[in-house]
Amino acid sequence: MAGSAARSATIESKAKMLATKGVDVRMAKAFQSSMLRASPSETLAVRHAGTVAWFTLNRPNKCNALSVGLNQALLDACAALAPATAVVVLEGAGRHFCAGSDLLDLYQVDREEARRVLQLETDACHALAALPQLTVAILHGKCHGGGAILPLYCDLRLGRPGVEFSLPEGSLGWAPPYGIERMEASLRRPFVLDMLLSGRTCGDREALRQGWINHLLGPDPDAEVPYLDQLAQRSPAVLRETIALTAPKNLARMRAADEKALATFLNHFDTDQARAHIARFVERKRPPASP
Repeated sequence: MAGSAARSATIESKAKMLATKGVDVRMAKAFQSSMLRASPSETLAVRHAGTVAWFTLNRPNKCNALSVGLNQALLDACAALAPATAVVVLEGAGRHFCAGSDLLDLYQVDREEARRVLQLETDACHALAALPQLTVAILHGKCHGGGAILPLYCDLRLGRPGVEFSLPEGSLGWAPPYGIERMEASLRRPFVLDMLLSGRTCGDREALRQGWINHLLGPDPDAEVPYLDQLAQRSPAVLRETIALTAPKNLARMRAADEKALATFLNHFDTDQARAHIARFVERKRPPASP
């Protein structure tokens, strides 16, 4: 209850700050209402099937954008996993896996608030990477920005036909606030630079060639995934020991690299170009005027 009350107070404070900075009152109230309705447990659906835990990003009407509530829910879900769980599957509800960070959380905030928001997002990625269980992301539709980087903290990535990846932060004059180390660990450096600097979209076949996905699945999202069925039959201990035999993630190096990336991001966070882009995004999301 204390955590819930603190979160409500933070959301109310953010809504008041938006109003005092000249944001339309309807927009500030809409922000507060939507955030209070979407508790962390509602933004991430967690279910268990045998030794497999399914984490489903559950904001389909927002293209599963990584909000404060969703990132906190992902942290909590990782912390609550039972040792008997062998495999953790990360997926997204609706038409897209994830369209990236929720820019509403970064609208008209100062650098310190932006740091808090993005540190939570980074912490959620690190929690996923640190799990002893095998982590598998199933990707479909758009995987943009943070939605393209989050799966790189998983051990394996499976893609549906038509899945696409992009890193649009460059259009804002930003570099990603985390994940550069994970990109270079999974992808070729020239490809990483191309994606960072061009902001272009990478389709499913190219993603398979480059290693953003390891397998391309069939088109039916409701069909069984035999690959996962095979993994689920392994004992948790065998899976952990097999993962340990491969080159493990260097969590200390990962955290240090992401700390540097966040500092670089914050140096360019509040440019006129970035603020104008976020303002245009928020304007498109503005609720219609009451009759």
